[in-house]
Amino acid sequence: MYINPKVSIVILTYNAKSSLGSILENAVLSALNQDYPNIEVLVVDNGSIDETVSYIREKFGERVKIIELNRNYGYCLGNNLALKYLDKESKYILFLNPDAVIARDYVKKLVTIAENNPRIAALQGLEINPQKPYKKLGGLLKLSGFYFELESHENKKEMMCLENLFVFGAAMLVRRRIFEIVGGFPADFFLYFDETDLGFRLRALGLKTVSCGITSYIHYMSGIISKIREISIKAYYFATKNRLRIIYRYFHSKYLLFAIFINTIIIIQHILDKPHTLRGVLIRALFRVLRPSNIRKDLTIRRIYIKGIKKNKILERFVIPRV
Repeated sequence: MYINPKVSIVILTYNAKSSLGSILENAVLSALNQDYPNIEVLVVDNGSIDETVSYIREKFGERVKIIELNRNYGYCLGNNLALKYLDKESKYILFLNPDAVIARDYVKKLVTIAENNPRIAALQGLEINPQKPYKKLGGLLKLSGFYFELESHENKKEMMCLENLFVFGAAMLVRRRIFEIVGGFPADFFLYFDETDLGFRLRALGLKTVSCGITSYIHYMSGIISKIREISIKAYYFATKNRLRIIYRYFHSKYLLFAIFINTIIIIQHILDKPHTLRGVLIRALFRVLRPSNIRKDLTIRRIYIKGIKKNKILERFVIPRV
């Protein structure tokens, strides 16, 4: 007999009221209005300095559990810290961005799929961007380590569950126990490539990550990250640093050699061509990658997971032959 396991929906915010306006309310309402009987909704605030917390409290009262963190821990550590506040009975966690609105059947449909497929560790519905003609189905990586996002163009495959390397953190459902076993999101990444890192660890254990077209969510893409001051600089720093660390952690054999080769060319080209400010950011990112403590950590993670990466042919299956 099918029983509805407890699902905790975690919405991580940072100055979301001032940056998102009504989108924040719609995101929270979409979580509260699920046609699934066993959920809790937590708004975990990353030290906002606007009226986000007071707004959520006044608007939703006791329908939402509010957790106030003392500073901005970023996407990864902020979501990891939320785990200790979840109901102890929760079997699944839905990480929901404050600029993402999920369909009313989102939780029900995805939990049903997960309950019937115990090897699925993380999954998402179709991601819809109102400004784009296509829908997204999670991601793979290119040989260089850059993202390759899977797109749907309105065909029958939308209704199927498609395997990928990682699902997007904007509306990701994960098995809580597995998420805790692998250590959650990479806490020192802050943001960018966090879902990729999680996907590699899940895949190394022989588990699956999938996107399923039987439900969907709208991702307005105007959220917290886009409102960070000097976003191009911050995005460039975190994306460069974390991409290189992903390569060192999980790539091997010809994939590792090619990734090092092509990224060496990319780095040299950026040093020569990028504006002075971004050159400085690139150098700081490289120093952070080569920091002894980070090297030790990356090598430790590599020793834990590389055997599973090779055994399950993760790179052969989910790294595409594009630069």
